[in-house]
This record gives sequence, C-alpha cells and structure tokens, in this order.
Amino acid sequence: MKSFTRLAPCIVVCALLLGACDSNSSDSNAPVRVLISPRNVTLVQGERLQMTARIIDGDGRDTGGTASWSSSNTTVVEINAEGMLTAVGPGVISIQARAESLTDATTITVREAPGASSCGPFDSWELSPFHVPYPEGTSYTLNQGNCSGFGHSGFWKHGYDFIMPIGTSIAAARSGSVLFTNETCTDGNSACTNLITVDHGDGTVALYSHLTTDGALVSAGDTVEQGQVIALSGNTGLTGGLPHLHFSVHPCGQLPGLPGSGNCPSIPANFSNTNPNPEGPQRGLSWPAISDG
Repeated sequence: MKSFTRLAPCIVVCALLLGACDSNSSDSNAPVRVLISPRNVTLVQGERLQMTARIIDGDGRDTGGTASWSSSNTTVVEINAEGMLTAVGPGVISIQARAESLTDATTITVREAPGASSCGPFDSWELSPFHVPYPEGTSYTLNQGNCSGFGHSGFWKHGYDFIMPIGTSIAAARSGSVLFTNETCTDGNSACTNLITVDHGDGTVALYSHLTTDGALVSAGDTVEQGQVIALSGNTGLTGGLPHLHFSVHPCGQLPGLPGSGNCPSIPANFSNTNPNPEGPQRGLSWPAISDG
C-alpha cells in the first residue's frame, strides 16, 4: 500500500504529461496553411488546367482536406469546385483557394489564342483623341472589352465596361456637345438605363451608360470639355448586377432606345492617356487615367 501511495503522484504527473503531449499533437494536426499549385501560370485562351490546393498542418503534412475555389473575373478565367481552370479570354486575374479561414491566391495570365482574328482595325493609341472616361489620377478595372462576347458582340462588339462603385465620377472622354441624357431610372432596375450621349463634331458620338439615378450632371445642348466630370456611375439597365460604366463610340447618334434610333453599331476606339492599348484596354487589368502633363 505504501509503495502504491508513493507511485500515485508519479502516475498522475505522467498522465498529465501524456495529456499535454496528446494536446500538442492535436494542435500540430490543425490546418495552418493553404498552398495552391501551380502558381503564376500563363495560358492561351481556350486552354484548361487542373489546379490543386494542399491544406498543410503545423508539422508540414498534408491534411487531405479540400478547399473552395473562386476567380476574381470569370470573363477571363473560370474555375469549378474541383479546381479545373478554363482560360476564357485575354487578361490577368487572380484565383483563390479557401479552407475555413485560411486562403491562398495566385495570378493567372491568359493570352489571346494564336491566329485569333483582330477586333480592329484600330488607329494609333498614342494619337487617339479619346481619354479614358474618368478623372486623372483614378484607375478602374475593365470587366468586358472589345469582342469579349456576352453583351459585347454584334451591334455592341466594340466598347468597354469599367467596374466602379455607384456614384463614381465620370469624365468626358472627348470634348463635344451633349445630344441626349436620361437619369430617371433606379439603380437595380434592369429594364431601364440612365445614359448620356456626346457628339464630337466629326461624325462620332460617345455613349456613357448605366448611370445612377439623377446621375447626369449635364443637359442636352451643353458643351463639355475633355476631362470634365459629366456624370455619376450607377447600376441601371443590363449590368448583370455589377455596377459599372459602359463606354462606346458610334458613327452617329441613332442608338437603340433613343429618339431617331437607327443602325449605328459601335466602332473601334482606344485611349491616349493610359497604359499602351493598341487594340484597346484588355479585360482584367486596371487602366489609370494619366495626366498629359
């Protein structure tokens, strides 16, 4: 009995130590990191690639868990629940893998397929009379561009959708005279679009659409200067639920839904006050409005 009494404290201490070891072992098995592979990949439009996401524990071992996937721009890259990636259109985006509160991300670049037809012809971007349609010092990401499909095909194949929050300042891309405005639609109403059209005096007309309610800051007949704030962006009309500005150039002012509407499809245009864009800005990139000075 005395012998057992002497051993009892040792047994308790050992049990506590073993419990502590088990606890530490349990902690080391907890996920601490997500690791995407491969990383920083460049693909050609139309290619597919299987991505993997390892969930790593505190000992550096693979837990065998699964992650959920997402793409920052599905018009450039789509990725399914199993990590199968599809290169949809030219651009640079990021994909993310998430496991509970842990995330990892990597960059995917998609280039146009060799031999793909040009969406031009475009004039020299350095000599373009157009500026990006927002104030100098700001920069916005392009969601859809020329010939990108979806809403940018056929009549509307040339044009740009710049992602921006509702209420963002819109600047005249070129000087001209305001032809038409509408600002009565409510944000979120897909059946009604607020817009402005500006005549440049050389046979071309610019369209600024999806503006917010009361978002036209000019009126028909007003003269506007390049860079002047003329509107506020919104989420009216067919935006797909994504607030953005649609900008396009047309060889006349007869556009669908406007007075005297006719056949006046969009035409190629690029911008002289941003990064090089010989065939216009590409999707998935941010395009800064750079000062001429």
